[in-house]
Amino acid sequence: MNTLKRCLLLVALLVPNSAQAQESLGELVSQGGRKIEREELVELLSGLVMTGDSLNNPGAIIHFEYEGDGSVAGFTRTADGREFRSKGKWTVDATGKFCRDMIRDGNGTRWGDCRFFYRLNEGYFASDPDNPSAKVEKRVFTKK
Repeated sequence: MNTLKRCLLLVALLVPNSAQAQESLGELVSQGGRKIEREELVELLSGLVMTGDSLNNPGAIIHFEYEGDGSVAGFTRTADGREFRSKGKWTVDATGKFCRDMIRDGNGTRWGDCRFFYRLNEGYFASDPDNPSAKVEKRVFTKK
């Protein structure tokens, strides 16, 4: 490897990249991320499609459609291609905590989860608990 390539590689490794995914909530907040409050989150989610990586199933992706009446339907697709469709209800409490109460199509398994959502610049992120060491996942919100 020539000297120029070595220098460029060294710079790439040493200079922080603001486009890199944040690993923890603490990192996200230290870069200026802020928790989305209840009113903003309810307005944002109503009539929205949310996609991203699954927080609880490594290698899986999610795709859920949220309605203003509190209903939600969508799927999780695992890394090996299996797809699990679910439907249910979503709520946001006074603290801004978003929760889903879901039923899996086919077998009727009930499941649910709760998250806080954060915004950094134009990006959205989900985190399980509201603590600095919690893992964050990028979310893409698109209107239907």
